[in-house]
Amino acid sequence: MARTLKAKDQLKRTQVDRREAAESALLQAAISLISDRGVKGTTLAEVGEAAGYSRGLAAHHFKTKDRLLQATAEYVHERYVDLLAAKKARPGLETIVQIVELSCTMRSVEVARAVYLMQKEAFFNTSGLRDVFKKYNRAALQRIENEIRAGVANGEIKKAANPKAEAVILLALIRGIRAQWILASGKVNLSKMRRELTQYVRRNLSVGP
Repeated sequence: MARTLKAKDQLKRTQVDRREAAESALLQAAISLISDRGVKGTTLAEVGEAAGYSRGLAAHHFKTKDRLLQATAEYVHERYVDLLAAKKARPGLETIVQIVELSCTMRSVEVARAVYLMQKEAFFNTSGLRDVFKKYNRAALQRIENEIRAGVANGEIKKAANPKAEAVILLALIRGIRAQWILASGKVNLSKMRRELTQYVRRNLSVGP
């Protein structure tokens, strides 16, 4: 009886592993296709095929294209959150600098372009992306606001700093730099712009010279 239960548990784990592997492959294929063809030019059938499975697998896993797009955005966001969580910095100014450095360090043009195109699509209320990106936008602003408040509390950020306004400005700068790099990566030196932005953050927020 114990052997039977163990065999069933192993089979269940194997099925879960296979499902997770398939979903990961589908999401990576979706990123690649969105980057190459845009949101509207990507179909469920093509995602399944590009992932190396049947044309119907993406529909089986995600049911609708909207749900696939939502899952793709969530997948990329979770990877970013994990990278940020792995970094250890003092709460306040140093964590804000870390956010800038991570946000302006592109490991993949393909992923960056896919996110950029999904963000553009989120402006329209015809896809399932609008609510997802609104949620992530609020979270990003809140994260920066919290760090500014922490920096004020520990005495390294100016007391006159407006957390809400500074968070909006900084997020706009980060996204603007990323967009310029995506559109003209050969002309925009991302490493240099990252250094310039971190220096701007220190000059703008730091107490003292």
